Amino acid sequence: MTDTLPGLEDDTPPAAPFIAELLTQALVDFDRSNIPTLEASRACKTNAERDALYAPYLRDLYSFLWHSSLAHVLIRVEESSPNLAAGIAHEVQQWLDAGDAYPEWVYDWAKSRGLDPETIVREAGEARTAWLAAEVER
Repeated sequence: MTDTLPGLEDDTPPAAPFIAELLTQALVDFDRSNIPTLEASRACKTNAERDALYAPYLRDLYSFLWHSSLAHVLIRVEESSPNLAAGIAHEVQQWLDAGDAYPEWVYDWAKSRGLDPETIVREAGEARTAWLAAEVER
């Protein structure tokens, strides 16, 4: 097994600066995430009000989990293979800069692992619709 990614030059920057960015953002996200109080949640009269109440918290929580999880993976890889971690960090930074390719890649990655993206998305949509209908009845 090689400890570098194909196509990367020898001057690929180390993973440490990207890991530091990820950890910094994770700390900021965690610090600003405040779960709404139960009283505030009970005061919501509609699903839209509840969604609006929880949206900032869920955004910050998701961002924290994303940044800290990616940092964790890169740190663990870096411990045994700094070159591989550098290559992965470089590749991810390039993908993030491109931005629009991720949905297609996720679809392709899922299919290559035997998952059915269309079924997953459809069933998730059906489950959300059922959940919202049950919430309206409450």
